[in-house]
Amino acid sequence: MSNLLTDVKVIQTKGRVDDQGDIDDGTVVDMEGYESCLFLLVLGDTVNTAQLNMTVQDGPATNDLSNTVATTGDVTVSVDTDEEMIALEVVKPRNRYLRCNVVSDTANAEKNTLLAILSGPRDRPTEQDDEVIEEKIFLSPDTA
Repeated sequence: MSNLLTDVKVIQTKGRVDDQGDIDDGTVVDMEGYESCLFLLVLGDTVNTAQLNMTVQDGPATNDLSNTVATTGDVTVSVDTDEEMIALEVVKPRNRYLRCNVVSDTANAEKNTLLAILSGPRDRPTEQDDEVIEEKIFLSPDTA
């Protein structure tokens, strides 16, 4: 039986960043054994003129990205409501290591967390990141 918890790996690449702060020092994601990575940015309080630019760097051989060759994907949005999310997926990246960066271009945008969700594993079940402190799967739980 297939289920999401054994088919993906979840990594928190960066915790809360307030206001105008950028995310340019998040955890580097090792794609070894996975086909796709969905970066999910969870926003908090956001000024209605805020613009966010979300990009992904990739590196061929080292996890410090000193050999970064190009941006693999990017999305720029104008944010007008609080508590929203932005998703950017990289499928079959050219290189093994990825890092997502987020730049606040104009007004304040609180960034609550940045997650990387790796999917398409070669081996199952997947092993969760150390920051996932508990994982449970319930099969047809009681509805009492």
